[in-house]
Amino acid sequence: VMTLTGKRKKYDRVEQDGGTRILGKFLMEVSHFMMTPVGNFFAAAKITPNVITSFSVLLAALAAVFIASGYTGLGGGIASTASILDLVDGMVARKKNLISLFGKLFDSFCDRVSELFILAGLVILFRENLLMLGFTLALLAGSFLGSYLSALEREQKIESGRGFMRRPERVAYLLVSILVTQYFTSANFPEISRRPD
Repeated sequence: VMTLTGKRKKYDRVEQDGGTRILGKFLMEVSHFMMTPVGNFFAAAKITPNVITSFSVLLAALAAVFIASGYTGLGGGIASTASILDLVDGMVARKKNLISLFGKLFDSFCDRVSELFILAGLVILFRENLLMLGFTLALLAGSFLGSYLSALEREQKIESGRGFMRRPERVAYLLVSILVTQYFTSANFPEISRRPD
């Protein structure tokens, strides 16, 4: 509606980042618009960005436990909440002027840890399905090698352009995939059918 009325809201963080190849700037602006009230709440409650980041990691670990146990819907929902908090912590940091080098490093480190937890949950879930296990291990390797390559590019000041699997896109694909896994038949994923009642 805001776009159609010419009042589309723009965010410095999105403008600086430039969006992603597939999600684009528009969807990132929408997500920022929707999460702004949540960020304002945490800021008003005087909860620091690092506390929010730490809590998001704990939620990712909890999500991994449910995913590994076969409860992919519940695990995906908790992982989605963790992802939302990962967006909110930066909003709070900018709103309260709490941006620091340590905070950036801590946030990046926790992003990798959260991703590791979720993917580890999938590895355990698909441990008896060699095909899905292979795909999950490839995703795990791609996630960490991609982040490592990006860090090397920044260090060497190399501009390689934007790829199709930056972290926002990886998170979106991963969470949607986890959430829909519960709707596949037990013939495709017998591991999920063996979850406890």
